[in-house]
Amino acid sequence: MSHKRNLFLRALVPAAMLAVAVFAHAGDAPVVANGAVPADGVYTMQMEELWRAGGADDEVNLFGAISQVLGDAEGNIYLLDSQLSQVHVMGPDGTPLRSLSREGDGPGEIRRPNDMFFLPDGSLGLLQIFPGRIVKVDLAGDPAGNFPFESGNPAGGGFAVLVRGMCRDDHLVLTGIRQTFAAGQLTQNRFLAAFDMDGNQGAVYDQSESLMDFANPTLDEVSTDFSWGRFDIGPGGLVALAPARDAYSIQVHDREGAVLMTVTRDYEHRVRNETDLARTRAFFEAQGRNYPVPPKITIDSNDPDIFSLRYRDDGELWVLPSQGRQDQPEGILVTYDVFDTKGRFVNQVAVSCPGDGTEDQLFPVGNDVWVLVRNLTSAALSAAGGGGDEDGSIYNQPGFEFYMITCKTF
Repeated sequence: MSHKRNLFLRALVPAAMLAVAVFAHAGDAPVVANGAVPADGVYTMQMEELWRAGGADDEVNLFGAISQVLGDAEGNIYLLDSQLSQVHVMGPDGTPLRSLSREGDGPGEIRRPNDMFFLPDGSLGLLQIFPGRIVKVDLAGDPAGNFPFESGNPAGGGFAVLVRGMCRDDHLVLTGIRQTFAAGQLTQNRFLAAFDMDGNQGAVYDQSESLMDFANPTLDEVSTDFSWGRFDIGPGGLVALAPARDAYSIQVHDREGAVLMTVTRDYEHRVRNETDLARTRAFFEAQGRNYPVPPKITIDSNDPDIFSLRYRDDGELWVLPSQGRQDQPEGILVTYDVFDTKGRFVNQVAVSCPGDGTEDQLFPVGNDVWVLVRNLTSAALSAAGGGGDEDGSIYNQPGFEFYMITCKTF
């Protein structure tokens, strides 16, 4: 955070206290209720391009579909390529260094990884969706074994789906689905939970259950919603998550799973336009192709209120809401809502950077260094086998450009 911004926030802290109401019942965690307007206004974060890679004019770097980006202590950038089933490692100046893993079932190999995270032993964990497993490689690219996911389950992880994962220090949190099939029906138990380094489940932060009848399958966006990507691990083992898609409400848990506080703010749902509806339907249609019988698909008319949560090292929680991801002023990619460690809505950060918040995504690889992945939405949909119009003119364009920009605040 810049010195200038620190001065700005200190000068206006008393106003922040006036914009918040804290409610609590005896024995319950407090609810920090914020208004619709941040106490300290909007701060514009200018971004300076350091380097870029990929795209039609880059003859060195070939990327498929990037789904996660991490940075290490040396400033190296790790790009998880779900389409090519490998990790591209770039130096701090954008120089290609090496690739980690490859597609397959052998040691250090994986198929269609969806996420990655550094583990306490210094290895990189690559998360495979189904069958759910976590493959470990060291940072030189050598196999480092498998993380023992579901080690305490006699059936193992064979019927489990892993969706996302995060690890901070020695605190590993995974989201996924445990599935059981009987009499033509599939029971899905969704979980967001902590796991120890022996693969055993600990605290549960969120969970739900659904039943799928394969004789009459349905894919309903609201009923299948879960906090898959709407969570993050903060300093000291805090876990923040947005459990509901239609409410601006954030639960902050301690490491053991107890709710410390619930943070809310006054918020209007964002109604989707025709392009949004077409994109969402395309994603669900791609999922439906995996069903033995085409499912009935129902999508919501509104975006989820919250798309993602990010903790900074100082304990600030940056929230990307639907209103901050779309319909931004010219020159602004996205606008984050920023909450302090007490849950107060202190300000908003408008990111001044070229791009499209619905197509492109920012990944923080440090408090002041970010990676912008262009065309991530189209890449993900293309990799899933989805499309838009019959001529492919909306979301499945052949030869779409995909490149990365690394930015630093100044």
